[in-house]
Amino acid sequence: MCLDYHSARTAKLFRNGRSQAVRLPSDYRFEGSEVYVRRDPSTGDVILSWEDFARKREAVRLKTAVDEFLLRVDSLPWDSNAARRYADLRAALEIAGTPMGNLDMMIAAHALAAEAVLVTNDRCFRRLKHLRIEDWTE
Repeated sequence: MCLDYHSARTAKLFRNGRSQAVRLPSDYRFEGSEVYVRRDPSTGDVILSWEDFARKREAVRLKTAVDEFLLRVDSLPWDSNAARRYADLRAALEIAGTPMGNLDMMIAAHALAAEAVLVTNDRCFRRLKHLRIEDWTE
């Protein structure tokens, strides 16, 4: 990362006991009341980022949503039957010249192995003739 020292500004540091605060110039201020703080290991620079903080908060929200969802559904094991279906599916798609993402193939193979209906609105699964799908968004 190359810093533009021509546009750098000075910020005021304040100490209160063991705490320290920074008063940012008005054109560098963030929305909200918190930011993510990290130190660049190669330069030692302290970096304040609203975007990183928002991503971290979103990741925590997503993990909570997934945990809540998993409390309400059965999770099927990935077993040797699912692995065999994956191998067969991958080989067939590669031979046909119609590849699919690895995780999508794993999802499809798992549903096929379990003889389950895959609930999705992802159109890539529609080309798999033996896969039963339902789109609950329609």
